[in-house]
Amino acid sequence: MANGKLQAEIDTSTKSHRKGRLQIGLQRTLSTEKYQSLVINYHIDEEIEWQTLSEREKKVMNWQTVLTREFQQIHDRVLDELKLSHKKAYFVDNLDKDDRPEPGQGLDNLDNLDTL
Repeated sequence: MANGKLQAEIDTSTKSHRKGRLQIGLQRTLSTEKYQSLVINYHIDEEIEWQTLSEREKKVMNWQTVLTREFQQIHDRVLDELKLSHKKAYFVDNLDKDDRPEPGQGLDNLDNLDTL
């Protein structure tokens, strides 16, 4: 047997699984009534094993799908059992305009804040 062939057989047979810890989560804060909010947290902490980066990416994507699905179920169940619905929060004088500067505009208008 040639050295190259023997080396290839050794590499595939001794290739060990890598282990990693996956910690991901979702959090949503809902305004349920005036001056009242509800925070829903859901986190997953799992140990995963993989041999290749593509296998690791696939497992992470699968866990993200599980997290999203379970968070949606918990979210809907919490609102249903508490008999709540999500209320959008607005300021009294909401004009639906965005006064933030455009990206790259800089901080030239900071002196105007002194007159407030």
